[in-house]
Amino acid sequence: MDLKSEDAEQIQHVREKQAAGPAEREKAIEQLRRDSSSVSLWKTVIAFAGETFKTSGRGSRPGIQFTYRVSEPGSRAGRRYAGETVDGYGNELWIRVNEKEQKKSISRSTVDLAYSNAREIMRTEGKVSGPKKLSVPGAGSYLYCLFIRFGVIKANSDGEK
Repeated sequence: MDLKSEDAEQIQHVREKQAAGPAEREKAIEQLRRDSSSVSLWKTVIAFAGETFKTSGRGSRPGIQFTYRVSEPGSRAGRRYAGETVDGYGNELWIRVNEKEQKKSISRSTVDLAYSNAREIMRTEGKVSGPKKLSVPGAGSYLYCLFIRFGVIKANSDGEK
């Protein structure tokens, strides 16, 4: 197979994987509510790949819009992960502020840590007041808005997230 064909196949494969519709995304959220495991969380993350999110911003500064993709399994930039994997996907998020720029990568273990922290804070305090509370510097602002959308973190009653 020539390189052009391999590239076309790779692009098609990514598009198919990231084409989860609203029903699939909601199904992933329901599964996460029933099973709060790392695998269910990662499947939910995968289902929302390519969706647009917005960070919460800071003070008078507005948040930034971003999308993300999940790395391919065994990719050169992929990180090792000791837990159970999801077939066909790697263990790293690539944050994109625009379609051309991959701004930041977030490892699955960082997502797991933030998730564990968010669940504990929700259990003890009933809300997570902001991205810093997740205790994952550099990744919290991105993961905070994902967790709100996934239903892991609830928005404050005054409309603030």
